[in-house]
Amino acid sequence: SMQFSDVVCQCLRQARVFSDSEGHSVTSIDITPDGSQLVSTSEDEALRLYDVGKEGELVKTLYAKKYGVGVVRFLHEPSTVVCASSNDWDNSIRCWSVHENRYLRYLKGHRARVVGLEVS
Repeated sequence: SMQFSDVVCQCLRQARVFSDSEGHSVTSIDITPDGSQLVSTSEDEALRLYDVGKEGELVKTLYAKKYGVGVVRFLHEPSTVVCASSNDWDNSIRCWSVHENRYLRYLKGHRARVVGLEVS
């Protein structure tokens, strides 16, 4: 494992600016285990999929206007993500096929907004 010392942090540099959210703050990002894709969510209720191997090229933008999108994580299949709602009335987690642009499953039961997700 790598230790983040002051020396290491000073060597880090910005590699890519993701400015596709048109002024809306990015709320969550995740990278596939093989490092080939990146997914982001933003305050404009959009989920954006990027191809990391093609210099961060934007591949697809999907919108979740009804539920909003908060925290997002890739599942074991890179074409599927799990994301939390970002609105005030629905605290569900959804499995979303980004390939087919459809929800595969709703996970309900949270009484407050989900602020963290982890996939193992």
